[in-house]
Amino acid sequence: MSFEIHIYLGSACITEKSKHKYPVGEKHAFLFYLKQDKNSEYAPIQAEEVIAELGFSNIEFSRVGKVSPDRIGHGDKKDYYDNAIEHGSTFILYEDPM
Repeated sequence: MSFEIHIYLGSACITEKSKHKYPVGEKHAFLFYLKQDKNSEYAPIQAEEVIAELGFSNIEFSRVGKVSPDRIGHGDKKDYYDNAIEHGSTFILYEDPM
């Protein structure tokens, strides 16, 4: 079966369940890579569920798109993509609060 990666840009608030060092309630931007079947529709509800399980609330998406594997190149973006293919998703939280 073929897969593709959907990427979600958004923001969310830290909860007690989060394993991040930031204060509860603090809002941060994030990038979220989600593995999906090829040519599938975006799945914001599924993305929100996974992000909530990671310990975040008030999840808002500002952009969504599909990652083209031939445009990734090398470095962090390639690592994030590969991790999502292997494990189903990759969550990147930006350090600075909003």
